[in-house]
Parts: sequence; structure tokens; C-alpha cells
Amino acid sequence: MKKDLFVKFLGVILIFIILVTWFYPYSFFSFNKSITYDEDNLVIKDYLKEIDDFKKYYNSQTKEDLTNNRTQFILQMYEQDWLISKKPIKIKYQDLDKILLEVKESRQIMMDLAFQETYSKDSKEFLKYAIESCITIENSIEELKHSKYHSRKTINRQFRNIHRSIIGNFDLFVTFYTRR
Repeated sequence: MKKDLFVKFLGVILIFIILVTWFYPYSFFSFNKSITYDEDNLVIKDYLKEIDDFKKYYNSQTKEDLTNNRTQFILQMYEQDWLISKKPIKIKYQDLDKILLEVKESRQIMMDLAFQETYSKDSKEFLKYAIESCITIENSIEELKHSKYHSRKTINRQFRNIHRSIIGNFDLFVTFYTRR
């Protein structure tokens, strides 16, 4: 009798942990703190085409200056696996630190460019907007890191918003780069 009660109790605890892990993937109770992110393939296809078009333009530039030199490092932020994967990709809680680091490093490079190079007023405005956008993205990632009790649906929406923000940031950077 006591053994049956103990087995039922363990079963209820196990089901509780499985349900919490599924619905709240980054929670304290979750063993595997990860989520599978799957962006719309049409969005990925368009984004990859934009990156490819920009890389062709970037590689055609013969002028060797700080901007051309540093752009290769900024591109790393835009080419993270989770941003360009056409297949669902598993993002672990620890991966948020790597994503955040990429954005911070790109923002720092952009800030260095803003103070070390001379650009047209129009181009400098787009660089400023790209830097401000990076700060917003950093804040969104920090918020996601602290959302341990958000549901899977909410976390997916947050990732999608960050993804779209990075695409928007890429557009700002491309405009800056092409108008400089």
C-alpha cells in the first residue's frame, strides 16, 4: 500500500517536471533548458539573399580602410546559425550569452567606426541608428535571459522579435555601408 502510494507520488512529480519543462523551457525545474526555434523559411530565404547581395558588394570594394576591415567582424553577428538556419534549431539557455556577445562586439565595432572614421552626415545617421538598434537588441536578449518563467510560446515570440530586429539592424548597416 505504501509502495503504491510512493510510486504514484513519484509519477505525479515526474509528470509535473515533464509538463513544466515543456511549457516553461527555461524554468528552474527544466532539465534541458533549450527551445527549438523555427523561423519562416521565406523570411530566411530573403535574409540570406540580402546577406549574399551585400557580401558581393562588400567583396567588390577595393578601398582598404577601417570600415572595410571591420565589416567582416560585424557580419558575424548577422550570420549566426540560428539566424540563417532553414531547419529548426535548438537554442540552449547558455547560447543566449553567445548571441549577446556577438551583438555587443558588433555594437562596439560600430562605435569604434563612428569615432575613428569620417562619414557623410547621412551615412553617420544610419550608423547611429544601427548602434541604437544593437542596444535595443541587447536589452531584448537580456530580458529573454531573465524570462525563466515565460512560456514556450512567449519565448518563441521573443526570439522571433530579436530575429526580426537583427534583420532590421542588418538593413541599417547595409544602408550605412553603401552610403558612406
